[in-house]
Amino acid sequence: MAAVEVFVDETKERGYLLCGAVVASQRLTQSKKAMRDLKPKNRDRLHMHDERPANRARLVKEFMRVCPIDAAHIFIAPIAGRRERAVRDDCLAELARTSAALGANRILVESCSQDRQDFRILTDSLKGVGALQQVRVAIDVPTSNEMLWAADLVVWAYADGGRNRDMVMPVVQVHNLG
Repeated sequence: MAAVEVFVDETKERGYLLCGAVVASQRLTQSKKAMRDLKPKNRDRLHMHDERPANRARLVKEFMRVCPIDAAHIFIAPIAGRRERAVRDDCLAELARTSAALGANRILVESCSQDRQDFRILTDSLKGVGALQQVRVAIDVPTSNEMLWAADLVVWAYADGGRNRDMVMPVVQVHNLG
């Protein structure tokens, strides 16, 4: 099995959705270039929330044309009646187990105000499946790696629904946790 890397971002649209964009390590350089080519020239990253509505569908279509990822695993959990942190923990734990099963050598999560808690839940989950030595966990700012933008685009398109969701579905596997 070829080594892969997993890049993580989330949205809170229509529940809690966490996306792990999976890229074969050997494709990483070309995939990062494809994401840089999609990025608006006047910004330091691609972030779907910042895009004009008219531009979003074009970006999703172009993303799928160049297909810089091998797969995207979307973990969905309802927020209603639960603390968001508990929901995030459930999604991250399942992402860690799935990443280990895929043969990941790295999980890179977009930094937020909960970095220490995210790191702990990911490493505890990897330890639980005996993969802590196999999978390196890192957390960094969104501009640090172009593949974090891929996770953002896919999770946005899935949450948006309709045609945008339909466009990304060939690479998406959904994991309903609740």
